[in-house]
Order: sequence, then C-alpha cells, then structure tokens
Amino acid sequence: MSNRYDTGDAASPRKPRANRGRRTEADSLRAAELKSALADYGVAYTARSAGDAHMIRALSAAYAIASDRAQAALAAPGQVRGTEDQVFAWHFTTVLGEFAFASHDSDKALRNRAYDAHLLVTKFASWVEALEAGRVDMRHIMALLKYGRMLEDRHLADYGAQVLEYAKGHTASKTAPFAERIASTIAADDFETTHQQARVQRYVRITHDGFGMAYLNAYLPSEVAAPIGQLLDKRAREQRVLEAAAAEDHKVSVRAARAAGTDAPAEFVADTRTTAQVRADILAETLLCATPGASNVKASVSIVVPALTLLQGRVDGSAPAMLDGVTPMSFAEARQFAGEATAFDRVLTDPVTGHVLCVDTYLPNRALRRFLQIRDRTCRFPGCARPAAVSEVDHTTPYSEGGKTSSDNLAYLCRGHHVQKHEKPWTVTNLGGGTLLWQSPLGQIVVSEPEPVGPRFRPKGDAGVRRAFAPSPTDEGATAQFGVRENSASVSAAGKWAAESSIPPHSDDPPPF
Repeated sequence: MSNRYDTGDAASPRKPRANRGRRTEADSLRAAELKSALADYGVAYTARSAGDAHMIRALSAAYAIASDRAQAALAAPGQVRGTEDQVFAWHFTTVLGEFAFASHDSDKALRNRAYDAHLLVTKFASWVEALEAGRVDMRHIMALLKYGRMLEDRHLADYGAQVLEYAKGHTASKTAPFAERIASTIAADDFETTHQQARVQRYVRITHDGFGMAYLNAYLPSEVAAPIGQLLDKRAREQRVLEAAAAEDHKVSVRAARAAGTDAPAEFVADTRTTAQVRADILAETLLCATPGASNVKASVSIVVPALTLLQGRVDGSAPAMLDGVTPMSFAEARQFAGEATAFDRVLTDPVTGHVLCVDTYLPNRALRRFLQIRDRTCRFPGCARPAAVSEVDHTTPYSEGGKTSSDNLAYLCRGHHVQKHEKPWTVTNLGGGTLLWQSPLGQIVVSEPEPVGPRFRPKGDAGVRRAFAPSPTDEGATAQFGVRENSASVSAAGKWAAESSIPPHSDDPPPF
C-alpha cells in the first residue's frame, strides 16, 4: 500500500522538501552566546515552574489546615459561635495571614490563590506534577482553571487529562481555546447554561484615563464581537487603499502640470495615522453616525456545527458550535444563524486523524481557500493564535520555485510570520495533510499539526497514528534542547457540516510567494 508521499511510482517515493528562508551574516552573529542564553532561560523556566508547584502545594496545605481547624472547633460544643462557613473563614484568614507576612502580600490577595491551589492538588494532581517538571507553566494552569470551574466534579478528571495532554505540546494561548472546547463538549448543558448567564451580563463601560482620553470597553457575545473586529480591519484596509490611490493621483497631476507649464496642484497632505488609530477613528465615527436598528453594515462569520447536533440538539459529549473554528459559542445562537444562512459548506473529516479532507463549495479558488481556512483555523507558526481569516495563504515551497498551489503545499500564516519564514533562516517542511515541520535558526524543531475538526474515536489499545515519513533536521548540530517539542498526533474523527450566515469574499489573486 502506498503512503501519502507516493508520486505514483512505487519505486521512487517523493520526499517532502525542506524550505529555508534567507540567511545573512547578521543571522549568525553571536550564535554561541544566543545558545547559551537559551539554555540558561530553559533552566530558569523549569526552576520557576517547580517553584510555582511548591507554592501551590503550600497554599493547598494552608487550606486543608484551616479546614481541619474549623472542623475541630465545630466539634467542640459551646466553644465557637457562627455557621460552618464563618468558622472556616476565620481560620482560613488567620492561616493566610501567616503566609501574607512571609510574602509581603495580603491575606485577601492570597485567598483566591489558595482556593485554586486546593482545587489543583485535590482534583488536578497530575497538573501540579507537570508544572513541577516544567512541562507546563502557570499560564496553562490559569487556562485550565478558567473553564474547569464551570464543570461538575464528575467531569474534572476527564477534562483535566485531555487538556493536560494538549498543553504539554502547545502554548498557553493555544491551550485556552482548546480547554474551552473540551469543557463545552464534555458538559454541554453546563456550557450552554454558563453561556446564557454570561450573555445577560453584556455591557458597555467608559473609564476616563486622564490626558483627555478614555477607555471604551464592551462585553459582547463572540458572534457579535467577531464581525465588529472584521469590519474595523476591512475599513482600515480600504482607507489605506484610498490613501495610496489619492497619493498616486496627486503625482500624476503634478507631472501633468509640469508638462503643460501650469501651476502645480496644492501639496498633498498624507494621512499619517497608524492602523490602530484608523480603526479607533472608524469605530467612533460608526457609533456616532449610525442609527440603531438601521445598519447597512455587512460582515460575515463562519460557524462550524456537526450536522447531527444541528438537527438533534446538544448533549454531553457532542461537539459545540465553533465560531470561526476557534471559539465555542451558544448552540441556540448557532442554530438561529443556520436557520437564516443563505449558503452552507459541507466539511468532510478523516475518520482516523479528525483532520479536514475536503470542503464542498462551488468555485475552485474559493473552495481551496475555504478548505485551508477551516483546516488551519489559525496561523500555522507554532504558538501563534491569529485567526486564519485575517492571515495570508503561503506556499511552503515558493510558487516561483515550482511549488504547487495545492492543499499539501499551502498553509495560513499571519503577516509577521509569513515575512519571517521567507526573510529569516527558518526551515519549513510540509509533510502533507496540513502538517508542518518547523526548524528554528538554532536547530529547534516543532511539528505543527492542524486541530482536528471532526469528533475523535480512539480504539482500545491503539497507541496512535505514526506518520510514514519523518524527515531529519536539515541543519547539522540540531539538538533536542529546551524549547524543542513535538505536538501530539491526533487520532480519529467523523464527518461534519459547516454552516455559515454568509461567505466572506476572497481575492483570487495568487499569493505573493
């Protein structure tokens, strides 16, 4: 049986090509010192994580001691007055006061940390061990706790195990949405209830900051906030295009006036605002000039929902509706979007890996972009969480060097990492199926795999799926030092449908690389 890299000739399998960006002399400057600094950083990182684990165990012990003291006091008739909660609070505050003196902190500031420490030690002991070993850090821990608090005790073991396996190979920014997705899948009713409770808390708040400036904070449902951000980005880009066109028209007018011997037009005044400033100005103008309930704004969002869930409803264990393939959202809102949708994309996923196989749409170019956007979800540089919808399609093997415009040679990269891939000596190998092997200039290796879209089923006794080909590092001296990690392979999946309210327009122009 041929593997995924066969060219059709069984005698000559195609080896994936490693593609390196441009290297200059400056990229090798003080390389030995950089490696030494990286090693020191790794040692300090592990030591800090181990210290955090010791503090968690100490605060958990403080909680347990306060609890035991409270129980002992309540068991002695006539010695204390107050409810069980009050007696515990008194002992807890006293115990934490000792810790506050030792750490120049306040007992109030330590209280929530001690509650979390008790939860970690009693319900997520494997996480504390991983923290002590430097496999995760406190940012991963906070992502775990944020979405674990809404779960009942019966779900915590399953939730903690799945999120820990993922967190060991991913950054905290990637772990947070994964934890939310797992929590919303394991406990569908809890998630939907929590979502509705959060939804009623939406607000707009103005905080004056001095110097004639103020913060405008809005707490909104994700499916409302996402198109607002998309609209601001779109109009800011349009503003830049208009500015460039006006500058070019002015140059043409100046040349024409000189040729005719007439007075030149007035000096062109360029728009010096940054993109962030343009977005802020567009937001203010839109709010001040718009009439509520009479908006002519059109923006689009992509919502991925399993077909059976859309028809039958959500139950524990069923995948949630996903906004832009990244953020779980209310199923009730997703079903409403589906009812109003004018177009659907059917997404078929691999029954083994859970990765996207195809997306049924009409136009070929548009179909390929939609396929990549649903498969990749975010920028594919390891650890980057910028959505694919606002990133760029990159040819792993450049188009100018014979790279094909196909799914096995394309991946989404944000603008910054797109430029870095080509302009700095990073090496990228597309292993097929959306899997990218990245090698840093110092030789660190990370394998980036797309997140499975379909539900996964792991057969008993199956140790996982191994790839038919795993290329070796292309640089001599590449070592498994600090920072080198390989993401876990995903196992199994079934088909899904993606329902969206409208489909965003895409340019059919070829990518620049």
